[in-house]
Formats: sequence, structure tokens, C-alpha cells
Amino acid sequence: MVKIAKIPVVGKLFAPPKEAEEGGFEDFRPTSGWRPLVYMEPGDRSPWINEDLAPTPKAMRVWDWWSFVSLWWGQNFSAGGWSTGSSLINAGLTLNQTMAICVVGCFLTSLLGVTMGRPGARYHIGFPVLARTSFGVKGSKIMVGIRGCVAVIWYAVQTYYGASLLDQGFRAIFGNGYYNIPNTLPKSAQTTSRFMLIYFLFWLIQCPFVLIHPSAARHIFTIKSFILPISALAFIGGVVALAGGSLDFGLIQKSTKSGSELSWALLTGLNAVFGTISPMLINQPDIGRYANRPSAALLPQFFSMFICKILVFFLGVVTAAAAAKLYGTTVWNVWTLCQYILDHNWTPGARAGIALFTIAQCFGTVATNVFANSIPFGVDLSGCFPKYINIVRGQFICCFLSWAVCPWLILTSGAKFISFLGSYTFFMASVIGIMVADYYLIRRGNIHVPSPYDITPGSLYMPKPGGYELKGLLSWVVGSVIGIPGLAAVFGAGAGGTTGTAAKIYNSGFILCFALAFVVYSSAMLLMPRPIFPKGHEDEPKKFEGLGETDGYFPDEPEITFGRGVMHQSAGDAVLHRHETPASSDDEKMDKDLATATAVPVALSQGV
Repeated sequence: MVKIAKIPVVGKLFAPPKEAEEGGFEDFRPTSGWRPLVYMEPGDRSPWINEDLAPTPKAMRVWDWWSFVSLWWGQNFSAGGWSTGSSLINAGLTLNQTMAICVVGCFLTSLLGVTMGRPGARYHIGFPVLARTSFGVKGSKIMVGIRGCVAVIWYAVQTYYGASLLDQGFRAIFGNGYYNIPNTLPKSAQTTSRFMLIYFLFWLIQCPFVLIHPSAARHIFTIKSFILPISALAFIGGVVALAGGSLDFGLIQKSTKSGSELSWALLTGLNAVFGTISPMLINQPDIGRYANRPSAALLPQFFSMFICKILVFFLGVVTAAAAAKLYGTTVWNVWTLCQYILDHNWTPGARAGIALFTIAQCFGTVATNVFANSIPFGVDLSGCFPKYINIVRGQFICCFLSWAVCPWLILTSGAKFISFLGSYTFFMASVIGIMVADYYLIRRGNIHVPSPYDITPGSLYMPKPGGYELKGLLSWVVGSVIGIPGLAAVFGAGAGGTTGTAAKIYNSGFILCFALAFVVYSSAMLLMPRPIFPKGHEDEPKKFEGLGETDGYFPDEPEITFGRGVMHQSAGDAVLHRHETPASSDDEKMDKDLATATAVPVALSQGV
């Protein structure tokens, strides 16, 4: 038996809990808090595996159906969800066309969300490991690195949004004495002393939340799902009451289009719906892997995404129409609307309402930042440097790196940089298209879980040259390149007579890049197929998700565990379990007790 090495602890803060001591464990590493910053799980870490890259052990699969429902129910009520309608109406669509596009777009994004979440929920692996099946063990790090870089930028931008909300909340609470704090910064700073103070305070508020492991983050979203809808409905009721109880949607109506222009506008509007949620789509495996059963991440998540997104879109249109009637201008983001309300209605009731609403929205923004940015960055940094970084460490690093982004400069003088960030949509759309094609069409839902951790040259996901799956990488390049001319046009580098078309293609980037990458990758893999199963199992029947019935293992094949993954098994001993015959259903599989499996010693090989 391989014994877990005992690591010294420092005082009571790092002492193992009583349950661990009674169970005979010589070491214990919690998933959240300060301790994961100090210690990583004991084990043979390598550039390819650590405690957060290994498949999620059963003891950590704690997200039930309500966890996924509350995630999206609260997520869509956050500040970013209110402005979805602006992208659609500003594209030149009528209100009826906008509503129709919203319904279609929400349906498709919800479908794609559960499509991306299913592999993680079925095989209990996150995006960095799942990407190895499409891009190779080493090629996957390219995709992981791209997602991580953008995540830290958007973490800073979301912090700016939260600080803007808190700024209005402090104004409502402390009055104009706070709002008129003298500015000692030069004009070149593109910000004020007051805003830097509020930005630092909001950043500080977020710090404890980055110490929460995603397996425990569901509690944040449960609280958010109750607080945000109540505050949002109360806020909208107050705004409509200020507008006299009646609205004129014609005030926010843009000029209509026809013919080909209407077709492009509809496609642009549909793409805008995808753009608001595209970062969360690529993050789905990182959350789905903690589902207590695969079904928890499917239909419950789909309906919560679909219904709530439509509802919040409509509420955003209502508040924009009310603002247009009250102030003669269309206001789509909520902190600007709060500013207008305080400017024109400096009453105790208005101040109290704005204070409560902004505090609730600040909490929602923190939760959004955790889900959409800090967790993905932590996962990605763990995927790039697993010998040194776990998810909590990665989130902590993300929190500090965000200062280097200086979002007050980006959002006040960097419109073109924001356009560049928008290109992230079509870069990630190509990744999603490839991974959807690979999982559902090419491998028919079958992932042999040990193979992405096997770095033997020539193994399933270590193809020549050097572990890069060229068909996947080239499909990503082809799928993404269609948006480059449009990106150049946005930056003023005109593409001759094609600039107009290039810009339209750029504005429709997600849909086109997803479709192109899907088709190119599928064609390449069908013409030049590669093995789905490792040597010795090439002739296994490819029943859809057949391997999912045993969590990705063949019968009598040991599970991969790392560190905390063995704590729920045998006292003090690192053990694996061999799978017996596949369960006939999800429920039977989940109900099988670990005691029915045969324990065998861990065989640490190739970093596993």
C-alpha cells in the first residue's frame, strides 16, 4: 500500500478536522479557504495532473439540480443581463423582431449550454482535461491559455461594473458629501480619487470569494437566486412608478430594416444573444463535473437558462422605456439609471431603494465574477501549471493580476480594445464547435478517462508531433480566421471594398465561427479518423456514451484519484477502485456503494 505522507501543520488554523483524525487520515487538505493557498494535495504532481485536474471524486460531486437552477436564475438577473436588449434594438430591429430573436437566441444558447456541460457531468472532468480529447495533451494548453488570459481581463472589467454600482449605492447612503470627494488625480489618469477608492473597496470585498473552490461555490448562487430577482422586480416597479405607471416603447424603437439588411440585422441580433453568454458556455464542464448525477446538469439547467434570460431581457426593455420617458434618453446599464434617478429624485425613499438595489447587484456581480472569470482562470492556471497551482491559488492570482488591466482606462478611452475583447467570442465559438463535434458526432459521447492523463508518446492524446492534435488546431484556426477581417475593420484597417461585409461577418461571429469549425473538424475527422479507444479496446462497440455508464473506465480498470480523492475510501491508504459491470442507468450507477468495488493499490505512472 502506498502511504500518504504526513505534512506538518501550523497551529489550529491548518490542523485537520476531527473527522479526518478519527478516520485515520494522516493528512487533510480542504478544498476552500486559506489552506489550499499554503498547501497543495500530497501526491506525484506533474505538468499533467494535480488534485484539481484529476476526475472529481464522488465525495465532491455535490451540485444537485437546484444548484444549477439557482446558478442561472441568479446569473441572468445580474447587471450584465439588463443590457441585452440594447444590442438587439440598436441593430435596427423592431421590438417584435427583437423579442422573437431573443426567444430563439435564448433557446439556442440554453441548448448549447447543456450540450457543453454534459461531458463534464458525465465524466467528471473540467475544460482543461476535456480539451485534450480534441486538441491533444499539449495542444489543449493553447486553448486553456487563451481562455485564462481573457478571464483575468474580464475579471477586472466586472470589478469595474461592481464598483460603478457600489459608487451609486454609497452616494445614496452617504449623500453628496461622498460624491463630491475632491479629485487629486491628473486628467490623464482617466478616473477620479472617489472612483479609485470605491474600486479598491469592491475589489477588497471580492477577495474572500476567490478562496472558494467551485465544488462549494453553489451556496453563493443559491443566495444570489433569491436576492437578485426580488431586488430587480422591486427596482423595476419603482422605475415604472416614477414614469407614471405607463410606458411608450416607441421611444426606444430604432429605424426598421428590410431585405438583406434585415437579414444581417437579425443575424447580428442573434449573435448578440450568444455574445452575452459565450464565456459561460465554455465554462460549463468546469461546473458540470461537480454534478451529483449527469441529469442534474441537463434539463433543470436548460429551463432555468431559457426562461430567466427571456424574463430579464423583457425587464431590461421595460426599464429602458421608462428611462426614455423620464429623462429623454435611453439608458441600458443599471448604474447609469441609478445615477439618473438620484439626480432627479433626491428623496429618502429613492435613496433607500437605490442603496438596497445596488448592494444586491454588487453581490450578484461578485458571484458572476466568481463563476465567469475567477474560477475559469483558476482552472486554466491549474491546467497550465499543475505542479504549482491549484484552483484556489489560481483564483487568488487572478484577483491580484486584475489590477494590471486598469479597466478604468479601457472603459473610458479604449472602445477599440473592448471591440478586441469582443473577438474572444468567435475565438471561443470555434473551440466550442470543435468540442461539440468531437464529443457528439465523432466519439459518440465516449471518453476513456485515463487516456487524457497518459503522456506516453503515441498514446491516444499524445499524437505526433509532440502531443498536438493538428486536425483540431487547424480547424480552430480556420473557424476563427473568418472574423479577422472584421476585427481589422473595427480597428480602422479597411479591407478594401469588403469592409462592410467583413464588419457584418464580425458582428455575426459566434454563429459563423461555430458552424465553420464544426464542419471543418467533423470533415477532417471523418476523412482521417483517429482511434476513440486505447490499444486493446479498438473494437469496442461505440454505443452513445457507453463508457459513461462506468464513468469513463473499462471493466476492471482502476480509477484515477489524487490526494483528496482517496479520503472517502480507505483510512490512510491511497487506493483506487476497479469497475465491475456497467450500471444500466444513472440512478443505479449513483446508488452503487463504493464498498461493492475491490480496492487495489495506487499505481503512480506517467504522473497519475
